[in-house]
Amino acid sequence: MVGLSVATERATQALKQAIPSKLTVPGWAIHLCSFLIGTGVVGFSGLNPLNIHGLTSGPDVLTNPQNWLSWVLSGLLVSGGSAFWNHALDIVQATKVQKEQAVNATLPEGQKIPA
Repeated sequence: MVGLSVATERATQALKQAIPSKLTVPGWAIHLCSFLIGTGVVGFSGLNPLNIHGLTSGPDVLTNPQNWLSWVLSGLLVSGGSAFWNHALDIVQATKVQKEQAVNATLPEGQKIPA
């Protein structure tokens, strides 16, 4: 997933740099393009990063709903790029700090967990 995310991020950055600086593009349009690029990257990779059963290859690859489900869901995940991974890391770190504070509140002063 990380490799697919990096590939999507690089392709999106290349697209953003190809847009003339005089042209103002709304943020939602960039996010939509990033999603479409991510879906394409996952589809062309031939991978099944979400391990969805029933994926096919060959002549009916485009008509199988499981293939599209895998590509779209994976495209959403990889198109988040670094923002998605940074947000997930922030949630994990905030949970860790909150648990440490809860434990420290119950311990005597000399036995606090260092931050």
